[in-house]
Amino acid sequence: MGGAGLKGGPPGDLYINLTVRPHPVFRREGNDVYVEVPVTVADAVLGGKIKVPTLEGPVTMTLPPGTDSGKKFKLKGKGIPDRRTGVRGDEFAVIKIIVPKRVTEKTREAVREIERAY
Repeated sequence: MGGAGLKGGPPGDLYINLTVRPHPVFRREGNDVYVEVPVTVADAVLGGKIKVPTLEGPVTMTLPPGTDSGKKFKLKGKGIPDRRTGVRGDEFAVIKIIVPKRVTEKTREAVREIERAY
């Protein structure tokens, strides 16, 4: 229901433009949700328990030893519910290995020792 038409004509159309800002943590693709999960080099090499944010709050996930950066893990049923069926999509936790920006000499030597192990 737009504004009144000219000379008593029918009203025009009403257009509404919406802009949806991207979420700072989650990215949506259809009913699936993607989240980047930062882990340390030690977590990636040794594995262990990590916290993964979901739409319903954080969950604990076991990261296997030797996990590469960019590896995706599926959290079944943690995505967006389908409007027609109600079946939830999945969440994909994408591992992102974080590297320290400041490195001490002790850390350098430890990294060199790891490099020699390859």
